[in-house]
Amino acid sequence: MTRTYTKPALNLEQQIAHLKSHGMAIPDDDVARYWLRHVSYYRLSAYWLYFEHPKDHPGDRFKPGTTFARVTNLYDFDRNLRRVVMRGTEHVEVALRGSWAYELGQLGDGHTYLDAALYGDREELHKNLSKLAGEVGWSRETYVKHYRENYDSPALPPVWMVAEMMSFGQLSKWYSNLGERALRNRIAQPLGLPETVLVPLVRHVTDIRNICAHHGRLWNRGFRHPPKLAQMRCCRFDGHRDKLP
Repeated sequence: MTRTYTKPALNLEQQIAHLKSHGMAIPDDDVARYWLRHVSYYRLSAYWLYFEHPKDHPGDRFKPGTTFARVTNLYDFDRNLRRVVMRGTEHVEVALRGSWAYELGQLGDGHTYLDAALYGDREELHKNLSKLAGEVGWSRETYVKHYRENYDSPALPPVWMVAEMMSFGQLSKWYSNLGERALRNRIAQPLGLPETVLVPLVRHVTDIRNICAHHGRLWNRGFRHPPKLAQMRCCRFDGHRDKLP
C-alpha cells in the first residue's frame, strides 16, 4: 500500500534541532550548519544511519555517544576511500581496454569486432551496437570526429578507437558477450585472471566507478555483482605482479 509523502523541508536551524532532539550531540552549531549547507542533511543521513537504533527501539533514535563529528569523520573516510578505490579501478579499466582492442584486432582487422559470429547473445549485441553508434555520433573526441569526417564505411570506427571512447560499462558488456571462452581468457591474460573471475569483476568495477563518479556512499553497502575474489591468485597491472594473500 502506498501513501502520500508529507515530510516538510527543514531549514538549517530546524535540521540541527531535529538531530539534537533524537540524541545526537552537536556541541558547535556553526560547524553543523556548515556541513548541512555544503554537504546536505540527506547525504549525511546515509552515514548517521550507522549510529541509529532499530526503528522499534524505545527512546532516542541515536545510540549513546553519537556525535555530529563522528558522522562527518565517517563521511571524510568514505570520501578518501573513493579516491583510493578509483585509483585501483583505473588499472583494471586501462588494461581491459587495451587487451580487448588488441585481441579483437588480431582476429582480422580493426573492424572484426563487428562480426556477429563473435558474440553469444545477438540481441545484446544489437543493443550494444545501437549504444555505440549513439556514442560515436555525439562524441567530441578529436580522433572520433576525424573518423566521422573522413570515412563513411564502416560507419563505426576501428576497435582501438572505440575501446578508448566507449564507457567502461559498455566495454564490460562487449567483453562479457564474447561467445568464445578462449578469447575471453586471452583478453583476461594480461590482468592475470581467468575469464570466470574477470567477467563478474568488470561488472563490479563498473558499479564501483558509477558510485564514485557520483560521489555516492561506497562504505558499508552491498553490490549487485560481487567479484569472485576467492578464486583470484594474482593480478598484473602496469607490468607489476601483486600477489594476494
